[in-house]
Amino acid sequence: MLVQLQGLETTSDDATNAETLYVRVVDADNGGRLRKVCDFVEKKFREAHLLEEQRGGVKLHIPIMNTKWRTTDKEQADDHSKKTADTFDATAILKQYKDHSFGKFKIAGMLLSEFDVHGGSLRNEAAVTFP
Repeated sequence: MLVQLQGLETTSDDATNAETLYVRVVDADNGGRLRKVCDFVEKKFREAHLLEEQRGGVKLHIPIMNTKWRTTDKEQADDHSKKTADTFDATAILKQYKDHSFGKFKIAGMLLSEFDVHGGSLRNEAAVTFP
């Protein structure tokens, strides 16, 4: 399965007040196989009531920076789920890399992970290998 890493975006409409910066992942296979797999998994999670809210589909992306999980030494002992995220100005990096091609990559599979909101870490629950 082939993907194209194409450009940078933030989760905010205002680049001067960004919390998360990520690389867009574009399904580079002609048949859109990665999108089909992601949509299938999302559908099954919804049917099993494992997803709480409707977000308009799975966003294929690679997070580069997420300030929500940035902590000081003191904050590491506190509950991360109560921390408000800092913001940063992403204007300059978006200006330079908004449409930049980071290349095409073959992916051999995907991991389904559970996010620990208290510790800010991922725990792999399942793996799928692509032919």
